[in-house]
Amino acid sequence: MRKRILGAAFKLFVEKGYAGTSTLEVATCAKVSKRDLYASVGNKQAMLVACITGRTAKMQLRPELPVPRGRQELASILNAYATRLMAEVSHPTVIATFRLAIGEATRSPEIAQALEAAGRNPSRDALTDLFASAQSARVIDSAGTIALGIASTAVLLCSAVIHVVHDLVGFTPTTA
Repeated sequence: MRKRILGAAFKLFVEKGYAGTSTLEVATCAKVSKRDLYASVGNKQAMLVACITGRTAKMQLRPELPVPRGRQELASILNAYATRLMAEVSHPTVIATFRLAIGEATRSPEIAQALEAAGRNPSRDALTDLFASAQSARVIDSAGTIALGIASTAVLLCSAVIHVVHDLVGFTPTTA
């Protein structure tokens, strides 16, 4: 039921916008009562946050990644991650997710914070853990110059893609 509700909510948010979508419309589209909707998902903002976090969770590195035994394996893991990240962030659903989050950022900054917490922060943490394990396995030197350069490039690339999406929807992010 929750999956059906979130699917209906996301569809309506994309079609009508967050502000233009009511919980009654979501319940009707999902073929559930409003009572079931609130019991399963919560309020409209919780639905949007769940839609955002559900999509960004797909962009994470798998937690069961092995400790890289060599630079070539590290490069292979990073290449697979970069390929997956680019496929995810350029997917129309992800762009629609970013648009929803950006559109609500001024009224509900916690939605943008949820996007940051569910998207960029875990990705950064996963890369940090990967490089730490590579360093522990002596795949990279203690400074990790090469790996840190790759990590910085990946983070910058992700940030650049997010800024491009921001520009596409006419939103200028503010700096903290």
